Amino acid sequence: MPDNRAPSHRPTEQGEGELCSPWSRLAPEQRLGLMLAGYAILHAAIPQITVVPRPVSDVLFCGLTVGLAAFVVFELCGLALGGPGEWAKLAGAAFFLWAFSLGGLLLSHGFLGSVVVANVCQLVFAGALGGLFASLLPEAKLIPPVAVTVVLIDWIGVNYGFVGRMLEQRPELVTHMAQAIPVAGSALASAGAAPRVLATVGLGDWLFIAFFLSAAKRFSLNERPTLYAMLGLTLVGLWTVILTDVALPGLPFIAGAALLCNLRHFRYTRQEKIALLYGALFLAALAAAYYLGSLRFSAGEEVPKR
Repeated sequence: MPDNRAPSHRPTEQGEGELCSPWSRLAPEQRLGLMLAGYAILHAAIPQITVVPRPVSDVLFCGLTVGLAAFVVFELCGLALGGPGEWAKLAGAAFFLWAFSLGGLLLSHGFLGSVVVANVCQLVFAGALGGLFASLLPEAKLIPPVAVTVVLIDWIGVNYGFVGRMLEQRPELVTHMAQAIPVAGSALASAGAAPRVLATVGLGDWLFIAFFLSAAKRFSLNERPTLYAMLGLTLVGLWTVILTDVALPGLPFIAGAALLCNLRHFRYTRQEKIALLYGALFLAALAAAYYLGSLRFSAGEEVPKR
């Protein structure tokens, strides 16, 4: 006899009783491949588009580029890699491809196709390296100290340190070490010419986006809320940079979003809290020393000889 009972659906990772979408049925490697292809096509297309006027095009394509890149990293962090060894192999292969593509970029004098390939390879390298670092964490409670440390380093580096000086003296070098968002329509003056750069998201920013996403997956934290929060705050920072032309470090937005989404997962004993306090004081002292040294360096003061 026919079974007239209503069909039941097994729970999926998207939610209890939710039907699987065609996208979720794909293997992680397939989703990652499609995302990378879409990211490359978007990067190649933006410099050719002139139908959207500025500054609307700046805000729109900045959001699309960073959003798609974030989902590329999210899918990459979802790969079922066994441990640090496999992450290291992926990072090494991606680094080799990125270095090779940079050579092609320099030889082609910024040819658009070379720019696209270099950006894609760099993004995969940053994601794999972030996954490698996350695989080395023994427990989730180490995430906040790491976050505070990298935020401090990034803030000082952009405002007073090496990164800030490179932004002023060698902006083209910084562009090669970051995901460069092109200006819409900027490659039409010459076929295949290098597009102008609207804004950049540094290699370190993508590395730690991948780090927090991989750690969230590994320790069963809030994966998708972490992704959406980091993406949202990163875009707020980027749009601020675009509209005000003020350089802002990205890691405070990225790390702050990751911590806020997972605060309830970080629990410390009294001894651990004391150790963290001492570590924070030590970092504050180092930051103050570096800041004062940077001020003297910028003012051209010589360090007195003993």
